[in-house]
Amino acid sequence: MRFKKVMTMVLAALVFSTVNGFCDGDGLIVDDNGKVGIGTPLPDWNLHIKKDIGDSGTGSTVIGVDAGGSSNYASLRVIGNGSSPSGIYQPDSAVLTAPQTLANGLSFGNVGGDSTKLRFWTGSGDGTERMRIDASGNIGIGTTSPSALLHLQIPNYSNGRILRLKSNLTWDFGINNYGSGNGQDLGIITESSHTRMIVFDNVGSANVRVGINRSNPSYELDVNGTIRGNNVSPSDARWKTNVTTLENSLDKVSGLRGVRYEWKDAAKGTGEQIGLIAQEVEAVFPEAVATDKEGYKSVAYGKLVSPLIQAVKELKQENDGLKQEVSELKQLVQALIKEKSKS
Repeated sequence: MRFKKVMTMVLAALVFSTVNGFCDGDGLIVDDNGKVGIGTPLPDWNLHIKKDIGDSGTGSTVIGVDAGGSSNYASLRVIGNGSSPSGIYQPDSAVLTAPQTLANGLSFGNVGGDSTKLRFWTGSGDGTERMRIDASGNIGIGTTSPSALLHLQIPNYSNGRILRLKSNLTWDFGINNYGSGNGQDLGIITESSHTRMIVFDNVGSANVRVGINRSNPSYELDVNGTIRGNNVSPSDARWKTNVTTLENSLDKVSGLRGVRYEWKDAAKGTGEQIGLIAQEVEAVFPEAVATDKEGYKSVAYGKLVSPLIQAVKELKQENDGLKQEVSELKQLVQALIKEKSKS
């Protein structure tokens, strides 16, 4: 048996060499500090592997493990220009022609002329970039230009889940995108039934509507359920013009009919309810009724406060007049009684 390579001790180092017993760049050395160098006689780290890959930037395998066959190849690759290695890859083929043609793995450093990003790739063949971290620390998934600490994007406004959150207990919900282009919906859903708990409707347009437990909101905030809290409405005099006092409010309020009823849809409430009929209110106070895009009408009960106040004031005015008349009649009766008693 004939050996071409030799092993020798040089300057307190263990050297595996191919030329004259010295590590000339193609051998292996273990120095007196225990550092191992492959391709370098002066290792800087515990394991220092050096390979001249030239300036082509087309890639060179530094460490390779052949899984068998001509194409099943797993390797650690360094791609870059000159002496600046730029990436660590896990390709699924033995040939990696450019930094961009990455199948599965991680790239960082000066990849494709950009030294500011950490990129993650999956797929087959050329692969697809799935995530990146830019120089400012922004993380992008589905986008190559993240503009926030976490930027998630579905391409081309396509339908699909953006985010899913699940516990080991009972809750499981996600954020889904629905529709395309301006007017699409963004929904926070329950994963089990895909019920849209919170919907942002017409996202991308000037008329965004929010629905809570309502998948197709008709108003800026459309809630199917009970709201608890303190509600205020803008009413400052400085915001108003053409202010006039309501007239004939008592007659108009008298035209309203208070009713008892039950909802046909139990989701709106169960048991007996009290209120008004929107169509009847609209005939008297059209300002207090709104019609949604499906033609259903709703009553802004708060807007009925002002005519009710005026109706009470008109009723008081009538009552004060009647009280004055009664007082005058009493005085007249007393005068007649007194006059009669004299006779």
